Amino acid sequence: MDDYPAHWRDTLMGWDFWKSTAAYEEELNQKQEQEQEQAKNLHTRFPFNLGPEPGPRSAVSADETTKKKHRRGLSVSDLTLTRKGSLRRSASVANAVSSSRLRDFNRLRNSPSKKSANSLVWSEDAKHPPVKPFTLSKPKSVFHGSALESNDIATAANPLSNFKGVETWERLSKNKESLGLDLFRPVKGDDPLFDTVELQPLCLFRRLRSLKLTGMLQSYQTIIWVTAWLNMDLEELELGMAMEPEIVSLSHAGRWTLIRDGWKIDDGLSGAPVYYGQGNGTLHPDIGHGEYLDKQCIEAAKVRALAMGRAAKCLPIKTLTLTGFVVDADPFLHWFDPKRLRKICFKGNCVDSGFWLSRGMRKVVVRYAKTIDLDPIPVGIVPLELEKDLKVVDLRGGKKVHEVAFGGMNKVLDGSRKKT
Repeated sequence: MDDYPAHWRDTLMGWDFWKSTAAYEEELNQKQEQEQEQAKNLHTRFPFNLGPEPGPRSAVSADETTKKKHRRGLSVSDLTLTRKGSLRRSASVANAVSSSRLRDFNRLRNSPSKKSANSLVWSEDAKHPPVKPFTLSKPKSVFHGSALESNDIATAANPLSNFKGVETWERLSKNKESLGLDLFRPVKGDDPLFDTVELQPLCLFRRLRSLKLTGMLQSYQTIIWVTAWLNMDLEELELGMAMEPEIVSLSHAGRWTLIRDGWKIDDGLSGAPVYYGQGNGTLHPDIGHGEYLDKQCIEAAKVRALAMGRAAKCLPIKTLTLTGFVVDADPFLHWFDPKRLRKICFKGNCVDSGFWLSRGMRKVVVRYAKTIDLDPIPVGIVPLELEKDLKVVDLRGGKKVHEVAFGGMNKVLDGSRKKT
């Protein structure tokens, strides 16, 4: 932050906010490291037995103890203090009470004086409608018999092409380490665009190491970057748009270039803060239409991620792959970790709107798509002499039995006349 203060003052929240946030995150990381170290050394500092061995009085059966607790109610010793300071029942008492209530209910339900479990039970107040009694049933699992439960399906190496919104999310395990989705939807009577809400469950994943989203027809960066902040071990991120950006502003179109053969990265290692987006991952309409690597969208996503749980200090991504994006330097300067970022790949139709890398990212490898020359290649005409180069082959039963030089059409016709 100290190397580029002008860029940090140009952020949404400002220099002071992100400076204090960085200090808070550093303090939090130190506390978590200390707690982890204390947990490892806990058995060396405290004995396992903190009191005398239980005497003969403790030989009372567990059932009698449970019955006594159920009769007398709860005492202070049956409550435990949570980390947030709220009281809750201990696990043994809660299980005992729930088991006792369940036995009482089953006894009442199976009593001959009562109606069957499927009948309606009227409340004491006749004005209230009848309600069905409580019944225990085995919950239906959405993962049972699902092909998407396999770790080989819907991965970055094998993306799922038939994305169906909620139906797909219900069949995907939230413990996946690799996730790949092709969000392109052909127009067959349905809306080709997925609503942003349909991609919201992406933020529920916490163990992702690789994420690949391709075939996008609109921007989902508001959700994608929240997911990136919440997955502390995310190493590979690939984002691909189905359509290339369109630059309508003549002033920008003249200065911006396609990242392809002949393109070179600006090695100036500095530049003034720039912004060409709208805060949602798209270009400003006065400039053009298409996807923009939006630094403000990434910033707002981190603020939301901090409110949802623990978020990374910097984006942990090692390899970033983009297709169909307009890219400048500010997102990498602000939000990517120079100690982790190793490679940036521009697959195709990406536009350089002022891309450069900071001093700390000198070792980052930048790769881009190379065009293939499809122009016709001129080939000289090869002369052909019919009498020397062509052969006449006699086939019998699919096998060659005789072969002679062509010798011209007259010789062929003479040979056919002799046979007849």
